[in-house]
Amino acid sequence: GARCFSAASARAQQKILDAARRKDTDGILAVVATDLQSFETPTGLTALHRIAAVSGSRCPSLPAFQQLLNFLDQADSRTWRPADVANCCWSLSALRVKDHPLTSKVLTMCSKPAEFDPRETAETLAGVVRLGADSELVEQLAGHLLAVGLEGTNPVMRTNAVWAVATARVQHGLVLQATDVRLLPWDVRPASPQALVMFAWALVSQRGTVAKSQLAEIGRVSVPRLGEFSPRDLASVAWAASKVIPEQPGTTELVSRAASLFPVSGSRGQDCANITWAVASASCFTAGDLLRVRNSVQELHKFKPQELAALAWAMATTSQVEPDIFAAFEKVGTDVLRKGSGFEVATLAWAFAKVAVPSPSIMKLVNDRLLRVADFDTRGMANAVWAIAAVDMARVDALEAVAHRVRREPNSLDHVESTTLLVSFVRAQFVQPDLMGLLGVGAVVSQSGPQHLANTVWAFAKAGLVDDALFSKIADRLQDCTEAMEAQHVCNVLWAFVTVGQPLGGLTEPLLGRIESMLPDMIATDVQAAAWGLTCGQLVSNSMRSAIFAVLHKKSPGDFEVVGQRQIGQWLALEADDESSIPEAWRRWMVEASRPSDSVRPSSTQFILQRAIQKLLPIPLQDTPVFSEILLGGLWLVDVAFPELRTAVEIDGDQHYARELGTMKKRELGSMGLKRRHLQRLEWVVIRVDVADIERHKTTQSRNKFLQQEVIAPLEVQAKALGRM
Repeated sequence: GARCFSAASARAQQKILDAARRKDTDGILAVVATDLQSFETPTGLTALHRIAAVSGSRCPSLPAFQQLLNFLDQADSRTWRPADVANCCWSLSALRVKDHPLTSKVLTMCSKPAEFDPRETAETLAGVVRLGADSELVEQLAGHLLAVGLEGTNPVMRTNAVWAVATARVQHGLVLQATDVRLLPWDVRPASPQALVMFAWALVSQRGTVAKSQLAEIGRVSVPRLGEFSPRDLASVAWAASKVIPEQPGTTELVSRAASLFPVSGSRGQDCANITWAVASASCFTAGDLLRVRNSVQELHKFKPQELAALAWAMATTSQVEPDIFAAFEKVGTDVLRKGSGFEVATLAWAFAKVAVPSPSIMKLVNDRLLRVADFDTRGMANAVWAIAAVDMARVDALEAVAHRVRREPNSLDHVESTTLLVSFVRAQFVQPDLMGLLGVGAVVSQSGPQHLANTVWAFAKAGLVDDALFSKIADRLQDCTEAMEAQHVCNVLWAFVTVGQPLGGLTEPLLGRIESMLPDMIATDVQAAAWGLTCGQLVSNSMRSAIFAVLHKKSPGDFEVVGQRQIGQWLALEADDESSIPEAWRRWMVEASRPSDSVRPSSTQFILQRAIQKLLPIPLQDTPVFSEILLGGLWLVDVAFPELRTAVEIDGDQHYARELGTMKKRELGSMGLKRRHLQRLEWVVIRVDVADIERHKTTQSRNKFLQQEVIAPLEVQAKALGRM
């Protein structure tokens, strides 16, 4: 029922309301200073509530305000109604009064949510979250709100409630999934721009199907009203939509419209970063957005680490490689990010690596920060390692720190992070079999998509490692999803399996079918990978051969890099029926490539072999044998070639073999088998010597005796067969 006030308290109450109508905070505090002795508890609560409503987040510093807080702290809480508790909680949170005893008293009073109606619960929930209450209290209030619903609350209260739950989930890791159903569905049309933005922000942390539909509705309602939005609200609503529903058509319209209304200069760093991030995520970056970024360059030193990292990420995502902008990022980046989180450091480094701008100062900062690997969450750690590996600036000590954490916490990584680290370690030539094994297990899980599976087998094969069980599992997983694979990933899978000599099994037919269907539209690098992999694995069917020839009639050697030219030449040498079937441009290239070229400086082992053969070989040869790596016929690197004897000597080192994970047993690389097949087709003899066997003989006499048996004797046999002895 209605409350009764003494005459003095009623007069004070009226003065407070009159001052509040004039938005006069000082007037309210003047009443407190002169009339506090006549206050009753409701009068004090009214004064606090009106101060919060009038002054916003500015906490008054006058003595009268502290006197008011002390008065309410000493008031008998047994006389407080639930509405009093809710209003006081809201007021304290709005004024950011966290350290006064009154705050503790009110939070204790909030721990009985059953007494609150929906309006009071919504208001209290928003207040306790702002005041930093513990997760138990937040969960109690949120649970009660879910139970009683939001009947009788207005859009602002509902917005605040959703914001509070979302914030609590971020702060305390609460999982209140029921909010997706009970808190979210309400009519957003009457809401103010600020309320719409708060609701949109809350939805970002909620996710879920309902969250997406509600955010789409917010976007639809907001588009015709964007002219009412402040720059901050424009950036926030665009950011939220791009974060949760980037794929929906309405998002592009919302973000594009918001960006067109956003000022090109004079905006806050956070707002500039958010709107640029939004247009990058929604793939609608324009010249106006670039102008806004250029205008912000002079203010970058004022940006917070998160803002600078987000802005750089957006530029890299849109492939806007603007040297002056990235030079500005580099100039301020190391200073700004010294105070940034590991994730922010990783994001900036990722941006530089993505656009192939190898900033030494940024990458040094990343390497240094990785020594304190605990600064990073797992996603940031993986991205940081990817960045320094991509620009070839990874330090061993930084990689060792990351490896130590992976071994200590292998289950903390998701499949994306495991795959990223696998690829990055291999690129940085930081290959440790046990580490690869751990990451391989984490990379191949039920959530792994075709891209991650393809990258995993690529990393293992590139590192010269094979795990039969892992490769078989990946082959089984990929059988049903080859149609969803891009050309690069299809070719990577083929390359990986044939490189380490692993059977494709049931993956053979769907993988080859996908390759054949994609060949006409493949870029040159994918064509060379497909052709080489198919011939290496002896998987070329008549229809596949025809499809590749059709592509090579359209693509000349100039479309390929040097390695690609050589791999296509190897395919033609083995798969063409005769010279006339080879496209003219490729036939000319093969003639030119087969001409003698300058040899490479011999290795120490090759030099030892050279001297020994010169001393031991009794066969007079007109052609001097080649003792360094040479492109035989322009296609194959061999260690020692004897053209007169049609014989090649190959020194087998570790680079010629893959290793089976666990046993480390040797397995010949597919490229070695392919080379041997081609040389045999040319009627060349291949003599193979393991480099470890050569190095095992420490004395010249012992080494020559070994070479006499393993190299010279077979050469003599070949010479006799050719009638040279």
